[in-house]
Amino acid sequence: MSHILFVNVAERGHVYPTLTVVEELVRRGHRVSYTGTPEVSDQLVSAGADVVPYRSAIAEADPAEVFARDDDGAAAHLMYLEENTAILRAAGEAFPDEHPDLLVYGDFPVIAGQALASRWNLPAVRSSAAFASDEIYSFSRDLVESAGFADPLTMPRFRAHLADLLAREGMEATVEECWNHVEEANLVFVPRSFQIQGPRFDDRFAFVGPCLGDRGFLGDWRPPAGDLRSCWCPWARPSATGRSSSVRARGPSPTLRGTS
Repeated sequence: MSHILFVNVAERGHVYPTLTVVEELVRRGHRVSYTGTPEVSDQLVSAGADVVPYRSAIAEADPAEVFARDDDGAAAHLMYLEENTAILRAAGEAFPDEHPDLLVYGDFPVIAGQALASRWNLPAVRSSAAFASDEIYSFSRDLVESAGFADPLTMPRFRAHLADLLAREGMEATVEECWNHVEEANLVFVPRSFQIQGPRFDDRFAFVGPCLGDRGFLGDWRPPAGDLRSCWCPWARPSATGRSSSVRARGPSPTLRGTS
């Protein structure tokens, strides 16, 4: 039996795609531990994992307030480092002596994942809930550039904090090497055909697609009777709202009508 530690941010979109993998590993007799917060603990325990609790730096953050904090744009990226540091600290405290045999870390806590793999000299797998990245194409860089933000590696405050973290961990990687690191094994939950740069990825990437198990904890959704807007098409248009928004605040849905 192996002990596998999943290092992930406690956000549902990052955690839920991995639950069936956790269930299968546990079914095969492996011990699985998973970093998490109360928001996802019930689902992790139901999947068979031991929860490694950490206190999230981003769970209650208001993105608008974070981006408005300073003039150099580094605040949001420094909060990202805070989240990685919190995960790193929690995992270290949970396993001071007996270390896991394998790490599986998500797209968000890549710093924590690399640091733990280096600290414990462990093999690591990176899991991607959405779009994969390699040495040429970076989904995170694509997001930053498309939003009109500066690359965090050009921000002195961010670079200094990341360099300090790497030094504390005794890692020899440079800031650039850590930030752009690509694992030899990558598990991707979106099929290759749906990837932004699908054809270019090599055999280090396993595009397993969505691993769907029992999602009963999400409830049973049915379209509300009499609440669908006028629409020429025969199907409904369900949409999801995030933590910081509500249907009432969003206002009425637009009405779609056919054209002649």
